[in-house]
Amino acid sequence: MTAPEFGIFARVFPIGPAPNVAKAIADAGYTLAQLNLKAIGFSTIPEPAEWRQLDPAIVRAAFASAGVSCWGVSCSYNMAHPDPTVRRSGTEKAVELIGHAAAFGARAVTLCTGSRHPDRMWAYHPDNSSKAAWGDMRAELDILLAAAAPAGVGGGGGGGARDRARARECDQRRRGCGATLLRAWPRR
Repeated sequence: MTAPEFGIFARVFPIGPAPNVAKAIADAGYTLAQLNLKAIGFSTIPEPAEWRQLDPAIVRAAFASAGVSCWGVSCSYNMAHPDPTVRRSGTEKAVELIGHAAAFGARAVTLCTGSRHPDRMWAYHPDNSSKAAWGDMRAELDILLAAAAPAGVGGGGGGGARDRARARECDQRRRGCGATLLRAWPRR
């Protein structure tokens, strides 16, 4: 059995080019990171024009050169936003990022269920526990899951018994419950 490997969220380091961020992670003693593309100067979920400047293989190589691998890529956006146009725009960009996850070397893509708050996806809103909010978030998640299979991304939930129980509880109560995890396996 191998020893557990502890990683760190790349956003805790100063924003910079991928080689600089990877070096900072390695210098801090970590060999594993969750990459948020904001850490290397892009949007968390890149805009279409940003993809012309972003090469996942180059980012992966920069991290590998520093001895760091990216177990996951952040793909957080407001999946429960009250405006369907805003939600769908986030989902379209998330589908694109999911398609590139394996090229970053990621085995996971992390998501956020979001909030009915129109300006802050992490904020409380009284409608967060509504059936409508749950339904909207689930509809977006279904699109992401459909995109996940051809991208080498699968599963949902953190995988542990407590996570599965919490997911069942959330489903039964029809309320959002924080982060969702999509696991990815690099393409061969």
